[in-house]
Amino acid sequence: MSVHPRITIESGKRDGKPCIRGMRITVNDVLGWLAHGMTEEEILEEHPGLEKEDFAAVYAFASEVADTAYGGSTFGPIAGTPRRIGFGRLVMSQAAIERS
Repeated sequence: MSVHPRITIESGKRDGKPCIRGMRITVNDVLGWLAHGMTEEEILEEHPGLEKEDFAAVYAFASEVADTAYGGSTFGPIAGTPRRIGFGRLVMSQAAIERS
């Protein structure tokens, strides 16, 4: 898994959890605040060390972790293209099934 340049992982910081630009704010901290209803603007106000661009890094990192953990996205770059996902299954869109 590649790590976004704004996401750092240091064994001695926050138990090795992925942090934002070496700060002690983790990806999970940001995702948790968002999940509890804070807006990006509210988070930036409360944590002035964060930058707007850090949110894109958090989203990209979370997406990559989810893809790695759960076998990647279901469909390839072309809509309806089958793509192999977890346990060797092939999954196709309904439109691709109807065309076959």
